[in-house]
Amino acid sequence: MIESTKNSSGINGYLPINVKQKPAAPRAAEAKESLHTEHTDYYQDKLKEIPLKREEIVALGRKLAQDEAYPSQDAMSKLAQLLAESFQRESEEPVG
Repeated sequence: MIESTKNSSGINGYLPINVKQKPAAPRAAEAKESLHTEHTDYYQDKLKEIPLKREEIVALGRKLAQDEAYPSQDAMSKLAQLLAESFQRESEEPVG
């Protein structure tokens, strides 16, 4: 026989929980991920060596997008040729 929980302590059979109590933070040994900082200086130096910043790249992209002569007709012809050759090779390959 299953006993009713209505007679147990709490409100309507539900036990109260302490919402002010925060769950314990995982211990460092239990953490699955950790932060390694021994190479931070190396990567900071490498980032400084990158010639273009994001703002400069975006500005260049906007400038090129407004340039009606970009990309050149020669570049477009070469790209079209490469695409056509690629599609032709794919259509000639046996399926399955």
